[in-house]
Amino acid sequence: MKASECTNHHKDFCDCMKAHLREVRKKQRNREKAYRLRKSELRKNNNTNYVNSYNSGIKKSQPFRISDGRMVIGKYKFQLVEELPKDYIDWMVREMDLNSSSLSYLRSKNLI
Repeated sequence: MKASECTNHHKDFCDCMKAHLREVRKKQRNREKAYRLRKSELRKNNNTNYVNSYNSGIKKSQPFRISDGRMVIGKYKFQLVEELPKDYIDWMVREMDLNSSSLSYLRSKNLI
């Protein structure tokens, strides 16, 4: 019974209001619990080999698309690999675990 339906007696109204508040609090706790679970899932995804939850299909071993040569992560996102500073390419080769196709692409463009 909702509080608005309970008008008989003050005690009945208080009991009904208490029950209604318990239901509201229970729903709020469930929403908060679901939010914490989603947040922990995102945090767990960020701690894996993936760069972020938005672009979770891209691994650090594939920082650019070979099909068009554009970066998909990092501060040079969406720029062509050929336009990147030489220092950045050297750092990428040295620090990232690039797969063989990424290395082959860089070699074919005479970037390494």
